[in-house]
Amino acid sequence: MLEAAALARLEDGALWQLGESLMDPLMDASNRRDYAGHIRDFSARARDVMSADYFHSVVELSQTERGRFADRERLNLLRRPGAVVFTWRQRFTGTPGEYLAEMVLISENGRARVDHVMVI
Repeated sequence: MLEAAALARLEDGALWQLGESLMDPLMDASNRRDYAGHIRDFSARARDVMSADYFHSVVELSQTERGRFADRERLNLLRRPGAVVFTWRQRFTGTPGEYLAEMVLISENGRARVDHVMVI
């Protein structure tokens, strides 16, 4: 069980390990256009926002414009009441440059869940 208060008390290294254990399969599923895999660790709120149709339209546009997700480099952690925000420098296979990947992690029903994720 991982309660919200315990999440905020985790050391940075433990948070990065937890965050990347959720972000890695999420990004891989996106590259494979696997909706179920992409939302596997989403919170109930995030699942409500990310329908299968919306997921497929976003992935199609992103992969057409930028290619697939490539390497990611840690940038920062931000602790909020009840949440931790992760940021990474994100690269793509089909375009040069650097983008910002962001994920908000919460505790829901005693489990770490992705409550928001985006790449800009």
